[in-house]
Amino acid sequence: MRDLHTLSGDVASVGLGINDMGDVVGVSIDASGHLRAVLWHDGGMTDLSKVVPSGSTLIPFFAEYINSRGEIVGSAIDLTNGNFHAFKLTPATAMADSRARPCNVCPSAQVKPFG
Repeated sequence: MRDLHTLSGDVASVGLGINDMGDVVGVSIDASGHLRAVLWHDGGMTDLSKVVPSGSTLIPFFAEYINSRGEIVGSAIDLTNGNFHAFKLTPATAMADSRARPCNVCPSAQVKPFG
């Protein structure tokens, strides 16, 4: 078991999914109970709402699964109407090399609703 810590200022976190490279996705929770979807990678944590392209109204708040290609699925909220959606966060660059890590491409990833 490993302590994954929290995002700065948060009080709790939960890991929900892990891939074969050891990358973990889950949530970090603040004192008011607000959730932020996160990716733990090589000892560091990424707030997945920070990798959403500018102009997107979807904000991931719950990351559930990650596969070996770095694709992450979970739940997001649409800021324009408050509706909840499933999302798939796809690295912008194909991860052809199985040793590639999701964080290498997260800053330019795309978040799209699916379902």
